[in-house]
Amino acid sequence: MNTSRLKELDGLRGIAAMAVVIYHYLYHYNRLFGHDFYVSELFSYGFYGVQLFFIISGFVIFWSIGRVSNVREFVVSRFSRLYPTFWCAVIITFIVTSLSNVEFLQLNFTTFLANLTMIHEYFRFQHVDGAYWTLTLEMAFYVWMVAIFKLNYLSKIENIFIPWVIIAALIALFDLPIHNALKKLFIIDYIEFFAAGIVFFKIMQSSYTKKTVALLVLCVISLYIKNSIQTAIGLSGFFLMFFAIIKGRLPIFRINFLTYLGAISYSLYLVHQSIGYVIINYGYQHGIPPQLSISAALIVSLLLAHNIMIYVEKPALKYIRQNWKS
Repeated sequence: MNTSRLKELDGLRGIAAMAVVIYHYLYHYNRLFGHDFYVSELFSYGFYGVQLFFIISGFVIFWSIGRVSNVREFVVSRFSRLYPTFWCAVIITFIVTSLSNVEFLQLNFTTFLANLTMIHEYFRFQHVDGAYWTLTLEMAFYVWMVAIFKLNYLSKIENIFIPWVIIAALIALFDLPIHNALKKLFIIDYIEFFAAGIVFFKIMQSSYTKKTVALLVLCVISLYIKNSIQTAIGLSGFFLMFFAIIKGRLPIFRINFLTYLGAISYSLYLVHQSIGYVIINYGYQHGIPPQLSISAALIVSLLLAHNIMIYVEKPALKYIRQNWKS
């Protein structure tokens, strides 16, 4: 894979992460607690940074699992990338929220321990940070990709995802009842984004077939079944943007600032929400203008993310992968 394209994906990650942060600090905080200034509905669109993450995940995971020789290698790769950073973020967030007086964020120690597994939602434990709900879906996607790999079906992956996307769309279209745990395990609400990421990787590698194109068409149709016309048009724009990226048509995503945000995006995503809410809430309690407390929350989250990346994420990743190989 061309490194310039990897840089573009980092830039896209950075944009997605900042969109989610802005959504939480402005729109979502306003819904939960109320800001004392007008918050435009436009900030609600920051939520869709999550869908960008899912497309990127489909792209990157399909690329990654296609390069490994066995399941253990893939598991070690994902573990080293995800868990040390996640554990650090969970510990810091739990300490900060426990020391705060924000009742909404108070959780017991058992819930904290359960969160360390990253699959705690399946056992009905609350998230230490509300943003962790996406990790439940990411973990499910990894499990399915490992199963497909073990079945030696990566080359025929469209045969799995075409009916998967169709069934998920029909469940939404007819509002069919399905248990919440099953909905998350089978990624019913978001499978079209992971599938689209796989499609875009195959297009970039020129390994696509008519079935690959059919899968992409179904993903687009699914957007219009599951969402309002306005939202579906916007999400279709994400697909077009991703297509432009894999064709090298959006070099702006390679700029250093965006790729830096992409590099810290995982850490930033994990630490920003609850800690940010504590800071913003503290500002309101002490008469600090909310614009200043929101800015402080952003700065603290960026600093935390940067330091976690430097002192936890990179060293842990290097240590685990080197020692596993040896």
